[in-house]
Amino acid sequence: MNRKEIEAKLLQLVRYGVDGGKKERKYFIEPAYTFVMDALDRSSQVIRSKNPSHGKSLSGQELAAGVCDFAKELFGPYAWIVFKDWGFLTTRDIGEAVYGLIDVGIFFDDPKDKIEDFDNLFDIPTRLRL
Repeated sequence: MNRKEIEAKLLQLVRYGVDGGKKERKYFIEPAYTFVMDALDRSSQVIRSKNPSHGKSLSGQELAAGVCDFAKELFGPYAWIVFKDWGFLTTRDIGEAVYGLIDVGIFFDDPKDKIEDFDNLFDIPTRLRL
């Protein structure tokens, strides 16, 4: 999928939600989705560099932790402020963003994955402390 196709799908997700907003999903602003896409790419690279035999799919725990770690790198002490502004208050919120990207076909999930894999993994403000 090229960048224009990704941008079109993001615009669809931000403006209309999934299935015209019929699917129950929490929605976020475009920079939040773009950040999650970049964070997931980075997380995948970091995990696979440490463990080349790691499977193709990352767990909800790995993804949520990677999103928070990337936020600390990028935003430093302001990471929690940015997350609050975007609506990432819980690990479930990160999962909602991930599944929004899956729902519009930007990312793909494994059949064993589910949104509940992101429930109550850790306290985001604590994780974002430097």
